[in-house]
This record gives sequence, structure tokens and C-alpha cells, in this order.
Amino acid sequence: MWQNTSGHDAHLQRFLAALKNRNVFEREQIILSVPEVCILGYRVEHFVMKHDTERLRPLHELPARRWCKLLQLALELFAYYEKWIPHFTDRIARLKNANFREINSA
Repeated sequence: MWQNTSGHDAHLQRFLAALKNRNVFEREQIILSVPEVCILGYRVEHFVMKHDTERLRPLHELPARRWCKLLQLALELFAYYEKWIPHFTDRIARLKNANFREINSA
């Protein structure tokens, strides 16, 4: 590996030039030298992947009553897949046993 960024940058420039010559993708599609990258709902920073809090903010701001209704709808949707997934009821037991009154009062 390179001891400094100049060796890495030179190699990267050669690599990008080879990709451009083969029309793989354009330079505008590449993000370089950023401390963190947000992709597919995750934030990757220093080899650590975390949830992107900005994308999850709307879920955190949902009122409790809305959560209750969404949970009930999700359980109904999941019930369709029950016949194809082994031990499915064990896997969603916590959701089924959720006390909806506690969720509503939160």
C-alpha cells in the first residue's frame, strides 16, 4: 500500500483514465476524497457502516398512533409470506406480542 496519498492518487488517475478509454463510466459519476459516503440508506465512514440518520428522520418523526397502524399493516403483509419461510412465527413473535396500547400512549 501507499505510504502517502500522492502514490494512491497517481494510481487512481491511471485507473480512471483506463476506465474512460473503455467508456465504462464518466468522471462525473465518481465521488473522490470524501470522509464519508451516504449510499442506500447507510453512511460509510472510516470503514464503519451506520444508518443514515437523515434518511431515517421521517420514521423517527412518525406519531405513535401511526406506528401502531403501520405495525398492524406490516403484520398482515408478513402473514402472506408465512407459508414459505421456516419458523416464521418465531421470527416475528416480538412484533405480534407488541402491546399496542403502550405504543399508542408513547
